[in-house]
Amino acid sequence: MKRIFVPIALIAIMFASCKKYETSEALDLNTLPTVTITGTVYAELDETKAGLEYAPAGTAIRVSVPYVDYSATNQSNGNWASPEFKLGEDGKFSINVPVVPSGVDATVSFADFVHPVVKLNNVGQTYTVNTHFTCANIAVQGLGVGEADRIVQGTYAAGTVNPTDRDVLVPTTTVTVAGKLDYYSDTSKRVVPEGTTITAVITLKDQSNKQYVEKQTITVGYGGSYSIKVPMVERGTASVDLDAENFWIFTDVYNNNKQAYYRYELNVTIGGIVNFATQPGKNFTYSKGSSPVSDVQ
Repeated sequence: MKRIFVPIALIAIMFASCKKYETSEALDLNTLPTVTITGTVYAELDETKAGLEYAPAGTAIRVSVPYVDYSATNQSNGNWASPEFKLGEDGKFSINVPVVPSGVDATVSFADFVHPVVKLNNVGQTYTVNTHFTCANIAVQGLGVGEADRIVQGTYAAGTVNPTDRDVLVPTTTVTVAGKLDYYSDTSKRVVPEGTTITAVITLKDQSNKQYVEKQTITVGYGGSYSIKVPMVERGTASVDLDAENFWIFTDVYNNNKQAYYRYELNVTIGGIVNFATQPGKNFTYSKGSSPVSDVQ
């Protein structure tokens, strides 16, 4: 370990051994007793949840002490600095600091970081924005005077949005798109069964061509009805791609009214959705596979 020597002109009494240093003797900081500064560091990384989260693992923490606190005659104006401590998953740190009986004034400093922040828009959907975080230094005065360890707490403040995320499009309202889904069996039109699920991939763009994409799972209601809350912004335009979440197998007839199972699927796009009221009448029909899967037993 590298040793730092500071000239000392005063008598220093060691906590443990009571050894005295002469005024002409250099003080070896590695021989001094230590006091531990421990703490937990927080940041608001998810605005959809109550309370704060731990600062990200790997965030660097340091403690520094002016050399003059160890020797009043020191002329270097420098600082003793602890090794860099990396936060763990629990946001905690622990750093040992050499001290003298008269006490030292330590400064705990925290490295900045950029991290995604989970946010909630006006229509209840979540999105993330990379955000720059800073944490103010913490002053720990009189460290080592008649006490043992110190416990501190740091809280990061969210700063500017990362420049790469300045053009993120955030929906401000919704438009309802609704309709019915059906299929043909026995040459008759039938409604898709209640409880059938479909996937809706929504792409929203504003006038400057910023884009927002969201995926929803839609459950078909009574009579083959469905309804989608489409995210929207003022003067925006959206499209919705509807896909069968599963290939549904329904019965139909072939070869002299012999009944069989067929695969039916849905793959349609609803385009030109704009910021107006509910848009009903978006009705679609599942397409049937060309060949039966198997005969009905």
